[in-house]
Amino acid sequence: MKFSQRDYEGYVTLDLKGKLTGGPEAETFRDLFKSLVQQDKKHVIINLRDIEWISSTGIGILIRGYKTVREAGGEFVIVRVGERTQQVFNVLRLDHIFKIAANEDEAVEFFKKS
Repeated sequence: MKFSQRDYEGYVTLDLKGKLTGGPEAETFRDLFKSLVQQDKKHVIINLRDIEWISSTGIGILIRGYKTVREAGGEFVIVRVGERTQQVFNVLRLDHIFKIAANEDEAVEFFKKS
């Protein structure tokens, strides 16, 4: 899995690509979320548009990132969720935990309201 980071005033977008399955990326993401919080970048958008597959470990990565950001007083929004990933979120009831938006504009509006 690859990712890129886009920084904006007031929020950060992480664009994920490939398969979110764990392995070395689990530690990379744990450190990334800690680093974002330490830099006071607490409004995070996770773009899943280019995710082909997400495993249970990948879901754990998202949950840990969510927890890190929320405990620091931030907000965490997932955007552009594919049909397969949305089904996984629904079955696990993660759609009741994560804020899921259609796109970045909707996520930014959520940040403005919170």
